[in-house]
Amino acid sequence: MISASNDLAARFSTFEEEAFRLETLDDYSNSGNPAAYRAFLAGEEKPAGYNAAWLDTVRRATESGKHMVRVHILSRPLTPYLRYELGWAI
Repeated sequence: MISASNDLAARFSTFEEEAFRLETLDDYSNSGNPAAYRAFLAGEEKPAGYNAAWLDTVRRATESGKHMVRVHILSRPLTPYLRYELGWAI
């Protein structure tokens, strides 16, 4: 059985021209990398190589001429999750 997160990752690896993701929630902490989010909340430094596999996926897609777009609607004040996402994004 493929989990929802694995299915999403597979879609970003197999799309043909453009991938678009719209995020409207203030907190996705239970769906991405909960351990990394907890580390961020504990004040730990971002690990070396954090998100390297995802960055490789994006690099391969864009080098082959594909477009990837991600839009996240932000609210104020920023939630802890949004601070994590913006702080550890790359």
